[in-house]
Amino acid sequence: MDERPVAVEIKNTAVIGDQVKNKSNYVPEIVIQFLKPKIDESLPVDRGYAWVCVVSSFIVHFFALGISYIFGVYLEAYIKDPMLSSISISNISLIGSFTSAGLPFFAIPAGNLVDRFGHRAIGIIGGIMYMVSLILASLSTTYWQLLLTQGVMLGISISVAYFPALTILSQWFVEKKGFATGIAVAGSGIGGLILSPVTDWMISTMGRQQALLLSGIVGGAAIILSSLTYKLRTPLTVKSGDYGSLIKNGRFRLLYVLLVIATFGYVAPFFYLPSYAVHYNMTPSQGALAVGILNGASGAGRIILGYGADVLGHINSFTLCIFFATMAVVLIWPFATSFGLLLTFAALYGLFIGGYVSILPNVVIKMFGLENIGTKIGAIYSSFFLGSVFGPYIIGYWIAAFTTGSHINYLPMILYSGVCLIVATFLLAVTKYIVGDHSWLTRV
Repeated sequence: MDERPVAVEIKNTAVIGDQVKNKSNYVPEIVIQFLKPKIDESLPVDRGYAWVCVVSSFIVHFFALGISYIFGVYLEAYIKDPMLSSISISNISLIGSFTSAGLPFFAIPAGNLVDRFGHRAIGIIGGIMYMVSLILASLSTTYWQLLLTQGVMLGISISVAYFPALTILSQWFVEKKGFATGIAVAGSGIGGLILSPVTDWMISTMGRQQALLLSGIVGGAAIILSSLTYKLRTPLTVKSGDYGSLIKNGRFRLLYVLLVIATFGYVAPFFYLPSYAVHYNMTPSQGALAVGILNGASGAGRIILGYGADVLGHINSFTLCIFFATMAVVLIWPFATSFGLLLTFAALYGLFIGGYVSILPNVVIKMFGLENIGTKIGAIYSSFFLGSVFGPYIIGYWIAAFTTGSHINYLPMILYSGVCLIVATFLLAVTKYIVGDHSWLTRV
């Protein structure tokens, strides 16, 4: 293996190859080996070891994001837990909200840490934090302890583990970048699908505390072991002040704003499809099936449309994904009052939203380059924070505002979601036009 000297800044300490310069002391050799990226530029892109990184990234997505998708299983257990009998359901649900919000909230520092200290080191730290947070949650005896451990700590650990897993693929793929990213991020949906019944079984047979303990040990170990496989083909390039230059970049601001707006709208089907189904005389199980179809189609879309993006261009495909997702909301959902039509909407919307999720990292690379890629993707992903936290509440307000007596009017919610997505689609079309040298037909 050809290992070349790589500089990693650690405050006032510079690690250059195997030599450490410091005013007063030396970093132990084991720490150097832990932090120093492993580089082998002789390895080929799009094949061979590149797919090892895809598998590792898939595993991290499976456990890190999978657990945030299944909080409803824990919510059901907490509602019945005597320890939380005096806590309202809305307050208990804040635990899950904090978990989900942790990824975009900590996205900028997490991405910057990857750029400075490497994928392997930060991925391992994320796995350790993941394990510790769930072990502490298993020992929690009060609501506030759960809020801090399973909520805040777990959310931050997910962010720290996630960005190395996402950005490592940019080192290994060129022609198959979209396809590889789609497979990796599909791990989150499959993780939610598998972890949900497994966690429910653990809680029912072992109890909530043992389920958290086992989930922390297994999930944390899987993330740590996956992170150990991260290897770099080219040295990381760290440019100080890059975040400030991003903010000054008009294209960055345009992309950021449209993602903020889109996030407020696109969460609606994920939260309200079950209640919408029941309102139109479908059974709760049919509503749950619609959500299952939505998530399953989303997983398929991440792979299929990720592959298509390699052919059509990532920005082109990203634009088409949000456009067709918007059309599904505006043209199908308002009329989906039968089970068959609701499943059609769920499948189409899920498919294109899945592509939206998987293609975004490569859009960032296309628009802003690979230098400081962790910082750039982290900055973009922070745009999800406001919509993830406040979007469901605003949508709930629209439903309540137009509900009279027992008659619930879901149309304002659908229109609100549609307007958000329409505005985002328009801004994305403008972005594509600018990036494509003021041409709609350019492959970008």
